[in-house]
Amino acid sequence: MSKKGGGNMLKVNYCIFAAAFLIQLNIAKEAYSNFDAQFNTQCPLTPSIWDDTPFEGKIIKNNNLRKKVGSPDFAEGEFINITGKILDSNCVPVAEAVVEIWQADASGNIVLASNKIDKNFAYTGTAITNNLGQYNFFTIFPGVVDKQAPRIHFKVKHPDFLPFESYMYFPNNNLNEFDSSLRNILDKKEKNLLISAYTETINVPVTYNFNLTLEGVNKYKRY
Repeated sequence: MSKKGGGNMLKVNYCIFAAAFLIQLNIAKEAYSNFDAQFNTQCPLTPSIWDDTPFEGKIIKNNNLRKKVGSPDFAEGEFINITGKILDSNCVPVAEAVVEIWQADASGNIVLASNKIDKNFAYTGTAITNNLGQYNFFTIFPGVVDKQAPRIHFKVKHPDFLPFESYMYFPNNNLNEFDSSLRNILDKKEKNLLISAYTETINVPVTYNFNLTLEGVNKYKRY
């Protein structure tokens, strides 16, 4: 082969290599762009609702409210499961967030009320989110208190975020439109953020999904 022919072949090989490199570079850029967009999506913040009279009882360090620790007896009422995620404003899961809840029993009594309370019900519970920001509680469907809609009070604590409190409501409940706290939220989209989603399940218990988005971002924005 002549030197001229060898030079042409070298140029062809170089062009093929350069074209392949550019294709791979564009693929990498697109993949990074999609990855970057995934973690820069803005999640709508969950509206906060703070009680005028803060809860002063003891929060039990257990995510099963249906019965007290060490007791074989279950509380009265419909057994439900609550699942969800704690997210930052970029939709990134918040790990190791402390999620506390308190609620009424099936008859609408609260833990600080009279001796009418259900002695087998825990009334409060605690869960800690995993690496995916997930939490769950086993509890019962709450009764009506002071003509307010059935609801569960949530409090979220994490060292990288300000403390957060709000209510979780249940879908398609007729009392939601009369609940004083929900009525104070004028924006319908924000109001819907406080209403949990019913999840179809084959087995009991009935499951409700409730995600909360906190203001602020994780220190480590990408995994």
